[in-house]
Amino acid sequence: MSGATQTEADVAHVLETIERMTKAFNRGELAGVMATYEDPATVLFEPGKPVSTTAEVRAGFEQFLLMKPEFRFSAHEVYVAGDIAVHHTPWAMQGTAPDGTAIEGRGLSVAVLRRQADGGWLMVIDNPNGGFLLDTMGYPTEDMAQPDVQESGESAAVVATIDRMSNAFAAGDVDGIMATYASEATVLFQPGTAVNGSEGIRAAFDGAVMSKPAFRFGHHEVIVAGDIAVHTTPWTMTATGPDGATVQGRGLSVAVLKRQTDGEWLMMIDNPHGQRLVDTVGHPG
Repeated sequence: MSGATQTEADVAHVLETIERMTKAFNRGELAGVMATYEDPATVLFEPGKPVSTTAEVRAGFEQFLLMKPEFRFSAHEVYVAGDIAVHHTPWAMQGTAPDGTAIEGRGLSVAVLRRQADGGWLMVIDNPNGGFLLDTMGYPTEDMAQPDVQESGESAAVVATIDRMSNAFAAGDVDGIMATYASEATVLFQPGTAVNGSEGIRAAFDGAVMSKPAFRFGHHEVIVAGDIAVHTTPWTMTATGPDGATVQGRGLSVAVLKRQTDGEWLMMIDNPHGQRLVDTVGHPG
């Protein structure tokens, strides 16, 4: 199954949801903010601390709106696979604490949205701190010990899928790689360029494994919301180019996974270049 290429209409509708949320947020309209999320959704108001009940999400936004925050964005990326989309944007924020102190912040927003029965899109996972691991830990190096992943439950199952894909990649096993992706998946082999569906993805991996890439990964972050999850990790890579020269790369992997009916987690969207907009455009001034 080759899968369908994302359409301009899909991208526009995803951005409409993000814009509605931002405008409602900047106006302090809690109901308008909540209307852009599934019920329930998972939101990270602080790095590494997801909240997943409607009451918690509402309370988090109520507290945040007291600061009268104003957000600015520098650029947007949207990638779609089936009924799932991921939106990336660097952001900057200014607000005022209850004591009158000025508050500023910035980050990389990673939001996962799902197409609804009426054709609209709502957020399932909203992580304004998608670059937290990269910002705090940096890229993995040769002298850095590989992190001991201590996940449990669904998070452990998500990491297991990522591990299977990484091990198959290292072994040059394209069939093993493909077994970790949904049939309608989208993969970004090059920054900003999406390949949709099994046929195109397999062809790209057939070429990629020939370079015998060796990957190192930093710490892992897994955020689960029902049957949707986001896995994030910084990575570095060394490979051999067609001319025999050494090729190096690095990035922030952002993978969106969906739990299948048999309980297995498969990748829907795999973007190894999640930091691209921060690197090329930067945060808004």
